Amino acid sequence: MLSLNHENIIKVYDVIETKKNIAIVMELAEGGDLLEKVMKNTLSMEDTKRIFREIVTALAHCHSQNIVHRDLKLENVLLGKDGKVKLADFGFARKIENAQLSNTFCGSASYCPPEILQKKAYNAFAVDVWSMGVILYAMVNGGFPFEASNIHQMVECQLIKETHVGARS
Repeated sequence: MLSLNHENIIKVYDVIETKKNIAIVMELAEGGDLLEKVMKNTLSMEDTKRIFREIVTALAHCHSQNIVHRDLKLENVLLGKDGKVKLADFGFARKIENAQLSNTFCGSASYCPPEILQKKAYNAFAVDVWSMGVILYAMVNGGFPFEASNIHQMVECQLIKETHVGARS
């Protein structure tokens, strides 16, 4: 995070490490997280477009530095007092070189594509894009495109919907 300098990425001012703890001193995002706004259904279409554009801009900056987030979700999109997006929580982020595939299960199931849920190797850049699609869907519809009570049902739900969408094309 220290290497990512962008207006839509939460700023890290300091990292304090002791023998028992690590503390990260970050920019304050007084507007809360995007999940709150989606659950309260307080986003206008104009707000949705602006916020999504800012998320895309922040992620494009990360990807231009070969950094993948791997945990994009509504809760990790913070908002400043002025409503400006501040992408946060880079705990699963990593630098990717030479289009290498990832194998680590990261993120939250509701935002993950089938390959992660099926424990297959995946392109982490593409996974970030998938997660952004889930975020946009949730912002517009107030819920998730795939809902299930466990990972196996989630994969089944995704694959069934994928088959139906493909059949219409």
